[in-house]
Amino acid sequence: MSKKKFVSCIYLKDERAIKHFLDDTIIDTDPVRLAKKYSDNGVDEIIVYDMSTDDESHERALDILKDICANVEAPVIGAGNVKRMEDVKKILYTGCKKAALNYEKQSNIDLTIEVSQKFGKDKIAVCFSDCSKITANRQLVDEYASEIILVDEDKVKDAMFISDLDLIVT
Repeated sequence: MSKKKFVSCIYLKDERAIKHFLDDTIIDTDPVRLAKKYSDNGVDEIIVYDMSTDDESHERALDILKDICANVEAPVIGAGNVKRMEDVKKILYTGCKKAALNYEKQSNIDLTIEVSQKFGKDKIAVCFSDCSKITANRQLVDEYASEIILVDEDKVKDAMFISDLDLIVT
């Protein structure tokens, strides 16, 4: 029997929660309040996508992520803006249970072994929209990550059988 979880997503841009990757409509000016609302209403996990574009806004996003982790009961997965192992470390140090690597970027695929060996497989998830990225790297994903996150709900049927890992669909 498959396990189902309710996972909420917060797309963090310019210190605000926006609607989606492709929609900058602000849904809350206080992402911590939004995360607390999700947590208080029974979500199993929260994924926070840092959509910052420079180092300064990335640092502010990490501060918000830290506040979210400190104020919610639900486990948090930090995603976005990973360029090197130090970024994964910073995400995990905010209190996130996992850091997610963006498998649409080759540099994140290249980081998988290093960050998994450093922090543990259970601390690493991978995000993807193109199923071929997981298929082409299945051995790497299965060995060095603990969860996969599909960010394109239109590809659910394609993603169902690409890995034996838990699959989150956003």
